[in-house]
Amino acid sequence: MSVHRLAHGQPWPEADRLFRRIPGWHGADAAYSVPLSGERTLWLFGDTFVGPSRRESRMVHNSIGVQQGDDPSSAPLVPHFGGAPDDPRPFFGSEPGTWLWPMAGARTPVGVVVFFMRVRSARPDLPTVIDAWRAEGSLNFFDVFDWTAALIENPDEPVEQWVVRMLDTPPVVDRVMPGAGVVADGGHLYAYGWRDGHALRPGRIRRRPRYRGFRHPRLAYLLRWPVEQIPTGLRDPQWWCGNGWSVDAARAAPVIDSPATEFTVHRDGDRFVLTEAAAWLRGVDGVPALRFLRVLKRLPKSARLLTVLGLLTVSVSVREASALEGPWSDPVRVHTPKVARDVHVYAGKGHPQLGGDELVCTYAQIALKCDRTLDDEGLYYPRFVRVPSA
Repeated sequence: MSVHRLAHGQPWPEADRLFRRIPGWHGADAAYSVPLSGERTLWLFGDTFVGPSRRESRMVHNSIGVQQGDDPSSAPLVPHFGGAPDDPRPFFGSEPGTWLWPMAGARTPVGVVVFFMRVRSARPDLPTVIDAWRAEGSLNFFDVFDWTAALIENPDEPVEQWVVRMLDTPPVVDRVMPGAGVVADGGHLYAYGWRDGHALRPGRIRRRPRYRGFRHPRLAYLLRWPVEQIPTGLRDPQWWCGNGWSVDAARAAPVIDSPATEFTVHRDGDRFVLTEAAAWLRGVDGVPALRFLRVLKRLPKSARLLTVLGLLTVSVSVREASALEGPWSDPVRVHTPKVARDVHVYAGKGHPQLGGDELVCTYAQIALKCDRTLDDEGLYYPRFVRVPSA
């Protein structure tokens, strides 16, 4: 299936109810999925609201759900957290003052491997993460500073019997965060790692941390490990270097220009398909001669202005390649959600195990302001899109 032969995607509101019929569950993002045995699907969520209402909820920084059946419009989803029922905690724990946001996972012969961003508040001077979110907005209240991974050794057992252990992982190299998209293929586990052009740096006047460096594009790199190495940890990865593989990260070559920080990659016949939520600048994207103007999408002030003017939108998009290292095609838009201009669309994912002849995708949406997100329970739930072949 060539991505250029995909038709425009259509919202699938019947499937959206998968996430809305769970008592006490008031929204989450990320929504990566991993197929398990017996028509079961593991869902990986980021910040999750658990409680009588979103305003009265506890926000746990990660959770999971297990879907029984391949049709999300009718299948039940059972959520799982850490802690006790009256004291929910993240399913995957971390050190005090930090938390784990799930990235992609993959089924391998030794179990399911899940990658994570290690995150901390961008405002450690404030008492809670909610305070930081309220002060800095939905896109800037956090600092991704490292990565790690976990192995679920027996994913075909009930969740209560799972053996989950954190893997030995090396420190982040040159700010590359492996795990945005993960594929098990041909005896190796492959992980795409993104590196932002911008970084959190001290302010120039009041020394309050601020993100700087938006003129530089985000790039993605490709790492891999032999599957048999996974149980002993993910140290010493091989990096794609443009003409082969090397354990020398200094030789690594980027394989994707300007990807999202979250995406999925799956095999479709003899090709690979990447699904993401990509920003589109009207009149610029798709015109090679105007590529230099794409920097306007990355600069916060110009991006906000272009969004207000309706010139910058985010679409669920797909790319394709004949090999995991590329070359990857430019993104092809398959669905542009209609949202208010103070709402951010992100976390585009593909879920091929749910679609049959269609590509089933999800995306997330969040208000740019904390309190708008807390008050509007129409936001901050994964939304489904069905993309048929043309």
